[in-house]
Amino acid sequence: CGARAEDSISEKRTQELYQELEDGYGVRHDDPFARNITYDARKGRFCVIDFEYAIILETGVGLKQPEARRDHERKQ
Repeated sequence: CGARAEDSISEKRTQELYQELEDGYGVRHDDPFARNITYDARKGRFCVIDFEYAIILETGVGLKQPEARRDHERKQ
């Protein structure tokens, strides 16, 4: 999915990518740092990686911490 973008991506762009993931795809990454973003120069695209802490917002799948699960269930 490209080379790590950690040293070349701005904090603003990093946050935009994670917000796009949440708003457009309903997934909260929960480890939203530049170290989890790569860049494919051939395609001119960023790629978010390492979803082991991700949460599917609609279903709550991936909520491992009890307080996070309770928060999700209260919003239902």
